[in-house]
Amino acid sequence: MRVERVELKTTWRDHFRPPECATRIAKISFTDAKMAVDLTDGRTVFLPLSWFPVLEKASREARERYRLVGGGRGVVWDELDEDLSLEGVLQIFDGRAD
Repeated sequence: MRVERVELKTTWRDHFRPPECATRIAKISFTDAKMAVDLTDGRTVFLPLSWFPVLEKASREARERYRLVGGGRGVVWDELDEDLSLEGVLQIFDGRAD
């Protein structure tokens, strides 16, 4: 009898399930080296600005001129031509947190 070996690959989605209340971005703030993404469920995700070269090179004032879109599912910096989604932020965080 031949046994077939199957490799399972998992992603962050297999381990992280957003609550039914649909967590959103509440606000964004910055230090000199990090971006803090405050979520509506009370969590804060801290990400190094070095992961976002456009934001890292921008002035503090330009970073602060963002707008939330999609009811907090994303954030846009119009003058910097930069945008991030909550899903993307969580994927980036999960993928680089190892």
